[in-house]
Amino acid sequence: MGSVTDTGSLYSKPVGFIFVFNLIVGAGVLAMPKAFGDAGWLSGSIFLVVLCFFSFVTSTFMLEVMAAGNAWLRLESPVKNASHSDNSIHALSSSETTDEDMPPSQPLLGGGIPYGVHRDLFELTDRIEMGKLASFFFNRVGIVLYYLCIVIYLYGDLAIYAAAMPKALVTVACEDSTSNCTSSSNTSSCSGSTSNLSQTGSCFGRNTVTKDQAYYIFLAVFTLALGPFVFFNVQKTKYLQIVTSITRYVALGMMVVIALKGIVQHGHHASPSTFNVFHLPNLFGNLVYAFMCQHSLPSLITPIRKKKGLTLLLGLDFLTVCSFYALIVFTAITRFQLSEIKDEYTNNFSPAIASVFPSYFIRLFPVFTLSTNFPIIGVTLRNNLKALFHREGHEFPFIIDRIVFPLAAILPPVAVAFATQNLVLLVGITGSYAGVGVQYVVPTMLVWCGRNKLLARIGHYNNHHQSIFRGKVWILVVCVWAVASWIMVTVNNILSRV
Repeated sequence: MGSVTDTGSLYSKPVGFIFVFNLIVGAGVLAMPKAFGDAGWLSGSIFLVVLCFFSFVTSTFMLEVMAAGNAWLRLESPVKNASHSDNSIHALSSSETTDEDMPPSQPLLGGGIPYGVHRDLFELTDRIEMGKLASFFFNRVGIVLYYLCIVIYLYGDLAIYAAAMPKALVTVACEDSTSNCTSSSNTSSCSGSTSNLSQTGSCFGRNTVTKDQAYYIFLAVFTLALGPFVFFNVQKTKYLQIVTSITRYVALGMMVVIALKGIVQHGHHASPSTFNVFHLPNLFGNLVYAFMCQHSLPSLITPIRKKKGLTLLLGLDFLTVCSFYALIVFTAITRFQLSEIKDEYTNNFSPAIASVFPSYFIRLFPVFTLSTNFPIIGVTLRNNLKALFHREGHEFPFIIDRIVFPLAAILPPVAVAFATQNLVLLVGITGSYAGVGVQYVVPTMLVWCGRNKLLARIGHYNNHHQSIFRGKVWILVVCVWAVASWIMVTVNNILSRV
């Protein structure tokens, strides 16, 4: 995450829109109906809109700081800048300007090339990841804090994945003797555990294996099957991304259609609560997690061919995602009673609710989509751990580099998944703390430091990718919102356990 890489193949804005949409809509949507229902439809609606807005604000900050990072890179790389355009060479030869002719107030781009020569210092051409941007604009303490924040977030991300996949497999492999869903012409009902898996029921056709035991078996198999990939370098190919995206949206579309069909056929029988303050922390964390995209925007925005109107593109993405989330959660809390909604929403679609094929497809799709992401996130976490502990001029020993760091990336999340199966809790904690840092604090501090450093170096800041929320007051608003969020979540978590 701390590198400057080639932009790769360019693509159009519609393709970029789809990629950003795919990035935002991830595992968080699976736990959203339960968190939304617990907190109440009114508080859920307010938080959904507010957090969508703040995520959009910090995404525009990331767009601005990506362009600022390109400017800083050109200031630090005069050779690349000098050959960037023929117009630059022509400007030098025609004006016959020399280093001595330049006034002291006009900084040089190293090697004697004046800033004004470049056609667009802030042109968004190089893909600069968030970690590299941090190294450009943060001091040593800021860089360490950044890596701590992203590492903690990735640990939570992997713990969510590690718990979600075994739970999905358990719902298919085990018959629940206490959670029977019935569907009649008038209504439908399900009873049973909604957070942790019930210990009753038979698994693998054997009455001696409980659901908890099956969960641990699947978790162990999953760890042994996917864990070794973290010891190597893996990446998600374009075709695998296409397949997982299609699978995700077919499954989510099926859930919406089946829920709407149930509402039309059986009427509205659910009675969602309006407001529940003690469940707000989990809702807040879930929504922060569900709108997370800032750390990956450089990889998706930079390759867009025409850069004009990128802010509008991001705005349309967030508006679409917010509407899609609202469709998912409101069909869920209208179709099912609150006590029926599982913390992994896909588990609500048993054969009693949906026909056999849609039921298995919906309940198993997290296994495929999340299992393809787990090794990639594990490798990202491993590399960020290396960056956190790296010291200039010192190489890690082979055992530390190839054994210790991969194990440090794998074992803690798996241990958390062994300790709890509560996805709502995992998503809530991950989003409420580390997620707030990655989504709000890091982009805001990056754009503030980037503006100040570039202004001090070149005397002005003509960044045409500057955020529409460019006033200093927005820096303060986002920072206050982040700190207030941490305080609110912590206080509510303490009060709810007293």
